[in-house]
Amino acid sequence: MPDYNNYIPISELTEVDKNGKPTKNQLFDFKPGWLENTYFRFNGTYKVIDIDEENNAVCIEIGGEPVWTTAAVSGLKEVK
Repeated sequence: MPDYNNYIPISELTEVDKNGKPTKNQLFDFKPGWLENTYFRFNGTYKVIDIDEENNAVCIEIGGEPVWTTAAVSGLKEVK
């Protein structure tokens, strides 16, 4: 269950279409089914706080907040 420490500050995201191009209105639509039809990208390079190799997850600092994500969800390809 997400908690305060897993919320992503919206200012760190750009809404894109399914082809990765930024949308014109930049308004996330939180209606039922929104997650399956919403695409976004992170706007930058982020500090790695922790790594969970067993679960292929990484905790990164986004907008000053710790956010856990996995390669499967985030498309993360490399951690330096």
